Amino acid sequence: MCKKNDTKIQVRCVGMSAVEVTGSMYLVTCPTGEQILLDCGLYQSSNKYECYKINNGKFGFKPSELTAVLISHIHSDHNLLAPRLYKDGATCKTYMSYASVDMVKPMALESVKIMERDTMTINKRYKKSYEPIYNEDDVHNYLSNIYGVEYNNMIEITENVSAQFIPSGHIHGACQIILYI
Repeated sequence: MCKKNDTKIQVRCVGMSAVEVTGSMYLVTCPTGEQILLDCGLYQSSNKYECYKINNGKFGFKPSELTAVLISHIHSDHNLLAPRLYKDGATCKTYMSYASVDMVKPMALESVKIMERDTMTINKRYKKSYEPIYNEDDVHNYLSNIYGVEYNNMIEITENVSAQFIPSGHIHGACQIILYI
């Protein structure tokens, strides 16, 4: 973590994407103290129990200290751990393209059903009593903190940090994110 008087910008991979192609999540800590999370994705594999344990593990930061979350696109491995982020105390805005905003609600609500089914399977197989990683209330909390962004427009996150969402063509609504610190 950078100290407020430090002049370095720190970028840390805090998701699984450091070792896998899924679970994208990067924390940018600015010299002035802002903490910007780029993506907040679920780790996905065919092993439901492994996914549950990883996705329910501790974040490498305090969600309540985040300044903003910026989502590049709404594939699950870039976006759908965010409801848990808000469940665990985040109160900041989440920014994504307007095209992504249109699609995120049905995806996030469907993910609750998948989480419930997967948790039931894990509990039955391993004789456990785990709770789903997040529920519908957590999804609605996440959705209420989402703000749409126009492509190519500069948005001011704080007086020290701005961002621009550049269309990437990966999927509908996908963007490359440029941070100005």
